[in-house]
Amino acid sequence: MSFEDEEPISLSSHALAALAEFHAEKDAHEKTFEKLRTGAAPRAGAGLGVVEPEDEDPVAEDADDQPLSMAAFTEDWNESQFWVRKTTCTNNVLSSSCLAPFGTGGGDRWHGIAIGFWDIFLDETAFALADQLLDGASSSSTIGVVSTPSVFIALKNRLRFWPIEDRPKLVLFEHDHRFSVFPEFVFYDFQRPLQLPAHLKGSLDNIIIDPPFFSNDCQTKFALTGRWLVKPKSPRVIVCTGERMATIVDKLYRSLGVYATTFEPAHAGLSNHYYCYANFESSTWDWRSDVSD
Repeated sequence: MSFEDEEPISLSSHALAALAEFHAEKDAHEKTFEKLRTGAAPRAGAGLGVVEPEDEDPVAEDADDQPLSMAAFTEDWNESQFWVRKTTCTNNVLSSSCLAPFGTGGGDRWHGIAIGFWDIFLDETAFALADQLLDGASSSSTIGVVSTPSVFIALKNRLRFWPIEDRPKLVLFEHDHRFSVFPEFVFYDFQRPLQLPAHLKGSLDNIIIDPPFFSNDCQTKFALTGRWLVKPKSPRVIVCTGERMATIVDKLYRSLGVYATTFEPAHAGLSNHYYCYANFESSTWDWRSDVSD
């Protein structure tokens, strides 16, 4: 039978509806990202400068009234094969065999996994962590967000409701250049943990760190970055990583008084047992009593 003799393939109504929904979602994400790229939405909650009223246009002003969302960043629509391939990891647990095709020595692909698969905290978690970073902050404070973009988005959304003159400064340390649409973006590669602008050394009042891999090497390099960035006097430190990393977290952050807390961050579709480690107690968490010293 020749190809000409075959009947044309047709999709069911359900398949067509699903395809239409996919394209609508794709278009919405692309439009949102384009607004971010052209500088409309990043001004909301930026805390790095004031936009004069005469510099704003009606379209940009309307965009600023809308909350930001990780949906614009969770998938790179131009890398669809990569995003499909990542799902071959078993039981949502990253392993060396799973990561091997993409490489683990830095580069966009390793962090594509971190963004699209690893770091997406549920909104409730992202806002809870953001609130702890904002607690006691003022216009003279600087908050660092290291490889935790979902918390950065939550911070931006919270700060939309703060008077501009009261907003703390935010700094997002991130490998994925899509987040460079934000003026707070600073490129970060954990394989070069101290390759950062010199003026940022000892500049952070509060910091959150979420290493993408459960490996001693990754955790050590992120900790080196964190210790380099924070102010020497009473920084507020939050580390989100696996329960299995408790021993090395204690070792790496002991000088900062970081311990496991009762708060367990929740991710979208991640089955690993996650802990929140911090150097302070709060209304959201206490120290854990079931972790040995």
